[in-house]
Amino acid sequence: MALPNRYAPIAADALNETQKEIHDFLAESIGQYFNQIFTIQDPESEALVGPFTQFLYLPKPIASGYFANGSSLSNIVEFPLRCREIAILAVGQYYKADYELYSHSRVAKQVGVEDHQIENILNGKPPGGTQQEQASWQIARALVEQRPIIS
Repeated sequence: MALPNRYAPIAADALNETQKEIHDFLAESIGQYFNQIFTIQDPESEALVGPFTQFLYLPKPIASGYFANGSSLSNIVEFPLRCREIAILAVGQYYKADYELYSHSRVAKQVGVEDHQIENILNGKPPGGTQQEQASWQIARALVEQRPIIS
């Protein structure tokens, strides 16, 4: 049984100017990152699908702010993709966010997080790995648990 979308996908040829700008940005930027992991567009209509559809319904300043935040975090050289995915999984595990855990477990594997590390995180345990990977988990957990990071 197919699950309904929260927001209906919009075919590329039916987008207004603002939606087209958002659509094209997502198709290019998110597509580079997720395309090998997920289907992000309907191949016939070129409509965004899944969690990306919602952005077409947001006012441009809100969508742009979200993208700017994501881009700035993505471009921190000292915060590698493995560490970012470990932090995302740590937050998802804390909040029991099933879709986030499902999707970002796949992304984490793609960027090199090991299966045992993912399993540890999904069970609420530190991932092991490098100091930076462990620190990413510890900081994410401290932030969601609202406790001091350094004790």
